[in-house]
Amino acid sequence: AEGGERWLKRIGAGLERFGRLVLAEVDGVIVGFAHGALWLPDTHLAGGPMGTITLFYVLPAHRRSGIARAMLLPLNDWFASRHVSRVELSVVAGNGAALEFWRSQGFEVRIHQLMRS
Repeated sequence: AEGGERWLKRIGAGLERFGRLVLAEVDGVIVGFAHGALWLPDTHLAGGPMGTITLFYVLPAHRRSGIARAMLLPLNDWFASRHVSRVELSVVAGNGAALEFWRSQGFEVRIHQLMRS
C-alpha cells in the first residue's frame, strides 16, 4: 500500500499542474464533481493562462444546497494560484438554472457558440 500511496501522490502532483478535480460528497456518496483546466491561448487573446471549467455537475436532488458554490471555491483558488487571467465555461442552451448560477458567480455571456450535426 505504501508504494501505491507514493505513486498516487506523484501522479496527483503531476495532474495538478494542468487540472483540478473537485468532488462533493454527502454521507459518503459523491453528489457532484467539477473539473478545471489550464489553457494557454495565443497572447493576443488573453495575455496569459486562462482557465476552463470543463465539467461541473451536481445531482438534481442536491441542487440549490450550496454544493455548487462549495465546489467552485477550490477551483477559483487553484486558478488564482496559477495566475489565470480569465475563466470560461460552457452552458447547454436552455439551461436557465445553470445560467442563473454562473451569473451569480460573476460570469457573463460573451460568446454564442453554434453547432451543427
